[in-house]
Amino acid sequence: MKRITAGFAGGLILMLLAGTMNVFAASGQTGSVQDRTGSITINYYDDTDGKKSVSGAGFRAVKVGEVGEGFDSYPFISLIPGLTINETTKAADVIGSIKAVCKEGKPAVSYELETDQNGMAAVSAVETGVYLLEETEAVEYHRASEPVLLTVPCMEEDGSGWNYDVRVAPKPVRTGDLKITKTVGGNAGDREKRFRFKVTFGEKGPFPYTSSDGRSGSVSSGGTLELADGETILISGLLEGTAYSVSEIRANMDGYTTEAENSEGRTVYGKAADCRFTNTKNSVPTGSGGSSTGGGKAGPVKTGDNTDAVIPAILFFVSGGILAAAGLLHGRGRRHGRHF
Repeated sequence: MKRITAGFAGGLILMLLAGTMNVFAASGQTGSVQDRTGSITINYYDDTDGKKSVSGAGFRAVKVGEVGEGFDSYPFISLIPGLTINETTKAADVIGSIKAVCKEGKPAVSYELETDQNGMAAVSAVETGVYLLEETEAVEYHRASEPVLLTVPCMEEDGSGWNYDVRVAPKPVRTGDLKITKTVGGNAGDREKRFRFKVTFGEKGPFPYTSSDGRSGSVSSGGTLELADGETILISGLLEGTAYSVSEIRANMDGYTTEAENSEGRTVYGKAADCRFTNTKNSVPTGSGGSSTGGGKAGPVKTGDNTDAVIPAILFFVSGGILAAAGLLHGRGRRHGRHF
């Protein structure tokens, strides 16, 4: 194994890691390519003008075929049993074959590289042959770029000769995160209660997540997560621009009022979309002197106020006076009445 992080001077061919072989020996040429060595140089940038480098990314180049002495249409000799290497061979096919070979304990020529602070990595004295180049360690806010098959040497673009110094420009696969935060408020809010959320993404997943209380796992589109008051979950590795939606399963229920912020949107490269849910629950006033979250409860009796006692007394005396007057009139009527 060789690990070289310094940039290698030279190199004329730039190739995107597109997943299929795109640089091959051209037919109709003569000469020998097996008595020399070459180099592989990686230039890894987040932008097209090379101003924002991707540093710390790990790559591995594994030799999977030999470049033949002749220059026929398919001058590649596969080192993997049962694998044919030609212009239509896909990198994904070779990856599966390499895993099978490794299980059998067969040795392979390979080189390891890591991009430096300038986004460059190179290895020299590379044997001629067909190589699978794949990103083995993606950096933060990136997924591994697509693997590629390449040859050392490769034919110049104008067909004028062989280029032994091969340059590769991986196409970055950028990602963003999604953060979900729960807050419980109000004088009757249960700070220990766990609330369930459904998350939906524009891609299936699964995606890893970590929680502020130490939990970790993975969640796919349509999956559910739980949060209590003050807890946060961070879902990582969503492709840049992926649509997301978060909904509380029992929103505005159980006496809570639910408010959501940024519950829908798209992920942004290098950032975490900040989604927040607040559930508020307060006790319900039921009397002039008290409150309750449940049934009614009588308030305390007032003191120092005689209004309620005076009114019955007045009514008593008034009614007594009416009765006395009625009795007097009745007596007078009997004394002055006529008899037949």
